Amino acid sequence: MQVAVICKEGLGSGFKLAGAEVLVTPDSEAARAELRELLGSQEYGLVLIEQDLLDELDDRTLRTVEASNVPLVVPFPSLHPGAWERDERSYIQEMVRRAIGFTVRI
Repeated sequence: MQVAVICKEGLGSGFKLAGAEVLVTPDSEAARAELRELLGSQEYGLVLIEQDLLDELDDRTLRTVEASNVPLVVPFPSLHPGAWERDERSYIQEMVRRAIGFTVRI
């Protein structure tokens, strides 16, 4: 199974060097379309998506993402200023909640 990355312009180079298929999208609508296509594919085991793009998705798509086990969809922080202001503990708690379906106190 392959790894796909959905991100905005400028973040894909490192992922390409690591062997991932990079899908550069200009906005959340394009990201939604790419994500829906990847979720319907049997080719990918992991989809990484830029957190900003994930945050802008509609509720229906988010429910589909949360229900998906394969491929597993994992957000990663954006590189723009202010993206890392989020509390690391709450970020990890949210990632775990999405992966296992409930909140774990850290």
